[in-house]
Amino acid sequence: MAGKSETRAAVYVRISSDPSGKAAGVRRQEDECKALAKSKVWDVVEVFTDNDVKATGLKRPGFDRLMKAIDAGEVDAVVAWKDDRLLRGGRSRWAHEFLSVIKEHQTSIAFVNGESWDFSTASGRMLVEVRLAVAGYEVEVASERQEARWRQRKKDGKLANLGRRPFGLKRQGETMVEVKREADAIRQAAKDIISGASLYSVTRQLPKPPYAETWKDQHVRRMLTSDHLVTYGVLDEDTHRLVAARLNGAKRESRGRPAREYPLSGLVVCSTCSSKMSAGNGQYRCDAGHQSIQTKYLDPLVADEVPDHVPDEDDGRKARKRSGDEAKTLKDLAKVEAQMEELADDIELPVAVLKRRTAALEAKRVELLGRLGRDTESRIDFEYLKRWAMGEIPGDQKVKDFLRTVIEQVTISPATQSSRKGFDPRRVEVTWK
Repeated sequence: MAGKSETRAAVYVRISSDPSGKAAGVRRQEDECKALAKSKVWDVVEVFTDNDVKATGLKRPGFDRLMKAIDAGEVDAVVAWKDDRLLRGGRSRWAHEFLSVIKEHQTSIAFVNGESWDFSTASGRMLVEVRLAVAGYEVEVASERQEARWRQRKKDGKLANLGRRPFGLKRQGETMVEVKREADAIRQAAKDIISGASLYSVTRQLPKPPYAETWKDQHVRRMLTSDHLVTYGVLDEDTHRLVAARLNGAKRESRGRPAREYPLSGLVVCSTCSSKMSAGNGQYRCDAGHQSIQTKYLDPLVADEVPDHVPDEDDGRKARKRSGDEAKTLKDLAKVEAQMEELADDIELPVAVLKRRTAALEAKRVELLGRLGRDTESRIDFEYLKRWAMGEIPGDQKVKDFLRTVIEQVTISPATQSSRKGFDPRRVEVTWK
């Protein structure tokens, strides 16, 4: 900077929170910084502002522009109200990048409150590092205090979230209350997950989220496993524990559309040999080679007839009243899931014993899921069923479970000579429950 008649100074001002939006805080900082620059006979060439921006935030546009100006040689000095307006702690990427730039260009740094940063001596550089470390410590301590306050509020039954409202709840005074339509959707989604439905299918049946156009699988996973659902009574503890076990224990789902499944598998039988027909490659076929039928013909035919064999809503409501049996089943199911987890962690158990106990628990789990399906609401949206039948969406466990509540079996007869050129619906005989 020797030989220069004037020192080109940049003023940087920042305030973490500005609820009023009037920017009064940064204006006061600017006035005091300009006064300091004037006393040093520095020429202020530009003011860089970050209003309502935290020092530890991901984006600080004013600060980024300041570093570019220093790196480009456009300013020789920086004036700020205090060192923590520039940086909070020496471990952030902001601190590392800023210190590298100002050291390289030997930029003078002055503060209205606090000593200037001197990079001309080793002791000066050390003091800068110490100040940054102290500022970082203060941030971490403040963060710990804030977390402790929120934990205490949660323990006292007060609102533990002052940010955006979570799906299924809305703020009411010091607590949260249900948004009925959304809370009912969460309970149905939890029930479907427990019954074995895929996260993919559950995600696509949820109502639109409050702050986005569509749900993403990972957001639904996080929402269904959050403990605030239990805190505010959307889910009971047993149901929440089961949902978390199913979602957290499941393998990460692959991207893209899942392969099509065959929800009628296990229900379709051959009229010739009375054996169950296998499903694959878009058709159901008899393993003995007696006959086959394409899913694009059979599935829509069955789906069209389903509504005629489902009880009326009034009858269904009476038949599906929630009882103490269902609550007991949920507890038993949670216990079985816990036993299966403990079994998986027992590395000292012989393989043969492990297989035998696992098979027994799995059989118990299937039995409880079946009982839960019979005791609770098993209806699904008929439009969803039709979309599955037309191949627009993949089949899932929810469709399988539903079809088993209304269908005993689907018997397929051999194709006649006249029906070989096209599909003959007379080949299909559905036995309804």
